Amino acid sequence: ARDDHELYHRLMTFGRGGQSDSPGLIGIEDIPDLPDATARLIYCDMSSYLVGDILVKLDRATMAAGLEARSPFLDHRIIEFAWRLPTSLKIRDGQGKWLLRRILRRYLPEYLFERPKQGFNVPIGPWLRGPLRDWAQGLLDMHRIRNDGFLDSRSVQACWQEHLAGRRDQSRYLWSVLMIQSWLGANCKAGAPLPAPDTAGIRCLVEAES
Repeated sequence: ARDDHELYHRLMTFGRGGQSDSPGLIGIEDIPDLPDATARLIYCDMSSYLVGDILVKLDRATMAAGLEARSPFLDHRIIEFAWRLPTSLKIRDGQGKWLLRRILRRYLPEYLFERPKQGFNVPIGPWLRGPLRDWAQGLLDMHRIRNDGFLDSRSVQACWQEHLAGRRDQSRYLWSVLMIQSWLGANCKAGAPLPAPDTAGIRCLVEAES
């Protein structure tokens, strides 16, 4: 179980420098005695990622629009039934949701459920080349970044130009830089003292992918 827990933590923090976006990763002592590694990983997902990330985002997004959302597959009777099923009915031949797919075939054409997932990511990349371009350009000005002393202005500019030219989507890294610059701008205007620059950690936001 310890190896399973460590594997789950590595998967959840992959590419994030050891930091997970999902709060409340459960401790190994909280994992019950389940029959196999897959069941233990599913339990970790339900107890942390689901309640601390997915359902939180669902609630915020729907309540912002005045909606009350329901997750029918989280009905306690379905959850209890699913946990009584052996893993072989959940995952088979490398395919998840095996039993659910079999049931859906009775009522729906396959093209409605046998297709890749479609996320709801905000299109930051196109926005930075379009309606947000002027705003971003002001925050990413080389002289401004150089004067702030927190980021390497040449690396930021190289990343920005690469994104504008469409050679590579750098929106994830540029957004981090833009948030830093926005924060610095807001604090400078408020007259709050800025901490001493420590560029080593911040600079890697851009240099790691440039």
